[in-house]
Amino acid sequence: MSAGRSDLVAIDVSTPARPVPVGGIGDVDDEQATWGLSLRGDRVYLSYIRTFGIPFRANWAGVKVFRIER
Repeated sequence: MSAGRSDLVAIDVSTPARPVPVGGIGDVDDEQATWGLSLRGDRVYLSYIRTFGIPFRANWAGVKVFRIER
């Protein structure tokens, strides 16, 4: 799921009543903020926007692509 300031958080929802974080990409201190994601095959695409403090500051805009292992 898109996690705002921390880029991407992977959650295991195989037991819906007990979702468990299992990994992620990014750091809350890196001043980059994801606002969307898309999954296709073994790749996840994260979209970023640049903001000037609302709801938080982000200093980069663009798209990053990551390969995921299942």
